[in-house]
Amino acid sequence: MESALLPWVRAKHYCTQTGETMDAIYKRRSKGQWIDGVQCKLDPLGNLWINLPEVRKWLETGEASPFRAG
Repeated sequence: MESALLPWVRAKHYCTQTGETMDAIYKRRSKGQWIDGVQCKLDPLGNLWINLPEVRKWLETGEASPFRAG
C-alpha cells in the first residue's frame, strides 16, 4: 500500500485498504498516539489524510514520532 510517490492518502482510502475504522484513527489522534502533521493531518477543506511512511514507523516502533511538523 505504501508508495514513495504518494505518502499521504485520504483516511477513507486508508481504512478501505487496511480494514481500520475511522473511529480507531480518531481515537489514536485524541490519545496523542498519532500526531497531527506527522501521522495524519487535516487539509484546508477538513478532510483527514494519513501519512503512510509515518504510520509504518509508528507501527514498527509502537511510539509516536517526537517530531511535529512545523
